[in-house]
Amino acid sequence: VECTKDGGFLCAGGTFGAGAGDEDMYLVRFDSVGDTVWTRTYGGSRVDEARGVVETEDSLIVISGFTHSFADSLGDSWLLRLDQDGDTVWTRTLGALGAEDRAYGVCYDSVTDLIFYCGYTMATNFGEGFWQAVYYNNTTWYTFYGTGPGQFDELYSIKSKPGLTPFAAVGTTFSQGAGLGDMWLFSSTQSWLFASYGTLMEDHAYDFDFTQDN
Repeated sequence: VECTKDGGFLCAGGTFGAGAGDEDMYLVRFDSVGDTVWTRTYGGSRVDEARGVVETEDSLIVISGFTHSFADSLGDSWLLRLDQDGDTVWTRTLGALGAEDRAYGVCYDSVTDLIFYCGYTMATNFGEGFWQAVYYNNTTWYTFYGTGPGQFDELYSIKSKPGLTPFAAVGTTFSQGAGLGDMWLFSSTQSWLFASYGTLMEDHAYDFDFTQDN
């Protein structure tokens, strides 16, 4: 869900009751009292699902998720930039052939005009967390994959302070830490800091925020 500049809300997810296929990306725009302004679906004949949504400085919309309709059989990460009415401006997929890839969180940096999104890819023997930053014109600023050979890592949420001061992401790592999966933090501070937090049992991080004292 995203609060919009006009006082309303955007909700992104998936629908089995509308659209073109098995499941489609589903985006609903509400006004300030919760009445539906419009709904949109995106996808093809197979499973497609949104996991993140953000409104950009010019009131355009970006949603992140994954597609099986416009990718190989295992699916690719999918990023869509939309206008204020939900019509598509551009889309991009990210993924390896014959490997499962999914995007989750998405954010926007109003100073650099960069769109960040994150998730995981099974392009290697094990899953790797990734994030990618994209300019408004759909060109890539940077793509980052994991921390090297490991077990399974994924990133669920990504945020940037204006001007990349800093940007960070959280998720789950099975490659490092204390036990059977730990909370995993990436930050652009301190030469790209990686840290894990957890117990001897399984631990996950799904979301985070920056505090006023940084």
